[in-house]
Amino acid sequence: MSWEVWTMKLKMSFFDWKLLKKNISRFAPAWALLLLFQFLIGPQALSNAVVDRDFEWRYENAVNHLGNLADIAGPVMAFASAILIAGLLFKYLHNPRSAYMMHAFPMTRTCLLVTNAVSGLLFWLLPSLVTSILNLMVLGLYKIPDCTGLVFTMLGKWTLQYLCFYGIAVFSVLLSGNMIIAVLSYGALNFLCMFLPILFLMMAALFFCGLDLTLSPAIGRLAPLVGMIMEGDSRPADRHPALLWIYAAVGLVLLILAWIHYRQRHIERAGDAMAYSWARMAFRVLFTVCVCLGFGVICTEITEEWDAFTPYALLGCFLGWFGASMMTERTVKVFRNRKIWLGFGISAAVLVLTVLGLRFDLLGWQRRIPKAETVESVEIWSVDENWVEYDTHITLTGDDIELIRGIHQEVLDYSNRGDNWRTMNGLFRSYYSDDEIHICYHLAGGGTLRRVYYGIPDHARTKLENLYARPDISAAWYERNLPKDITRAYIYIETMFAGDDFPEGITIDDVYVSYEENGVKYYTYTEEWECRDLKALRDAMLADAAAGRLPIPHNVIYDYAIGPSYDGQTIYHLMIERKMDQNGYYATLPLDIPESATETLALFKKP
Repeated sequence: MSWEVWTMKLKMSFFDWKLLKKNISRFAPAWALLLLFQFLIGPQALSNAVVDRDFEWRYENAVNHLGNLADIAGPVMAFASAILIAGLLFKYLHNPRSAYMMHAFPMTRTCLLVTNAVSGLLFWLLPSLVTSILNLMVLGLYKIPDCTGLVFTMLGKWTLQYLCFYGIAVFSVLLSGNMIIAVLSYGALNFLCMFLPILFLMMAALFFCGLDLTLSPAIGRLAPLVGMIMEGDSRPADRHPALLWIYAAVGLVLLILAWIHYRQRHIERAGDAMAYSWARMAFRVLFTVCVCLGFGVICTEITEEWDAFTPYALLGCFLGWFGASMMTERTVKVFRNRKIWLGFGISAAVLVLTVLGLRFDLLGWQRRIPKAETVESVEIWSVDENWVEYDTHITLTGDDIELIRGIHQEVLDYSNRGDNWRTMNGLFRSYYSDDEIHICYHLAGGGTLRRVYYGIPDHARTKLENLYARPDISAAWYERNLPKDITRAYIYIETMFAGDDFPEGITIDDVYVSYEENGVKYYTYTEEWECRDLKALRDAMLADAAAGRLPIPHNVIYDYAIGPSYDGQTIYHLMIERKMDQNGYYATLPLDIPESATETLALFKKP
């Protein structure tokens, strides 16, 4: 008699069709809801955009609508859908009974993860494909050609966008044993890389005199949602075609990391804020940093008490560290734990040392002025009160570098007197100050050193004004900034009068009251002169600049015309317009010119 036992050969499975079918039937309402929403913003809205229009309008509206679907609506919808779908598919990890039940089935964790991950991708891809087909049907119904490529481009972008957010969502859900914490982790992973540099920059601005607060577009691209929308809003020449692929690759890498960690996940961690020891420590540190800096900066901003930043930040550090500890330990009884107090003490010490280093410039960053022999060129420019950069920069070389170094040193010396450093720091600067200067050194090794100051001593300001009025610098600036395709130019003239003694030819009906002071009314009279010869205007202005009759203005930009300002004299506001695109948009370059610009003023006539 044979006692052999027949056994089946072991077969490793990486995908389970029965689980896929179960996911489809269980979460059919989510499929239907996503398809309905995509239908409303896709085919339905597209049909409304092109109905009852002539051909040109139908085509333009269709192109704009498909572009917005691909670049704006797509990222927002993918961002919201990814965490919803990942939460539905992996919610069993947040309940101990469900977790034990799912892991008791005869399938590996790899099979579970791969099947659920594929289910989540299908939840997005199939409704997106149906939406694209319906978009093509709408375009065919209204006989709009040459848009098929846009439809498939939209589908491809939607796929890559969703892959990015879905990878982040699955990784976030697997990190945590609590759905609320998982959603917060999803938001943190999406925005933390952008939010943390901004927080550090705002804190440093309180103490670092000369810190440049200009945010690079690269910081926005650290957040996938912001980066995708930025790419959609930017000009085609400024777009980065590979960026969307990079975002999708990040999502794919996070899916792989989720699989690696899922194999090591302990089932008893269901319900915990964080399922892994390294994640619990990372959560405490990052949560503490955000609460500490955010609480300190916001409270200091509200109270405008600079010296109070450190106490506010320490309070935020306390709340952040112990709050995160309560969430990770699942208890409020954390104050008896010596290790937690030790962690808080280390965090507070790092905060205090950082503040002291910035306040007293222990590393010498604020006092640094590069030596003249290490500088190839230096640029200086200013911005307006709304922090919009104006193209007023001038580039200096040779002996002028030493001149700028001297001005830079005077500004630093001024900042070290009494409380002057407070008014020169970026966060609480005067938004309407004319004493603002940006300095950018281009170093011989290829690097740059950029500083921004919001308070300038009188003697340094006089040197800058003389520099801006130099004929060689002024002529080079106007040569670079004046357009060659001027479509219109006019001078808006303002003259202010005190009292009721008007010049000859001007009556009360021709003026308006600008303001009243000590019982005296100040009236303003305005005129508008058109340019008689647009072709000669640029040459006339260059001639005035080269002769020293036309200095560089401190605040100009190609934009809509800005409002006038009053200085008690006759002001000549020169408005130069040029056509920007075929839609009829005009850009305006406003310039305040002096009466000494005789060749320029000779081209304008009084109406």
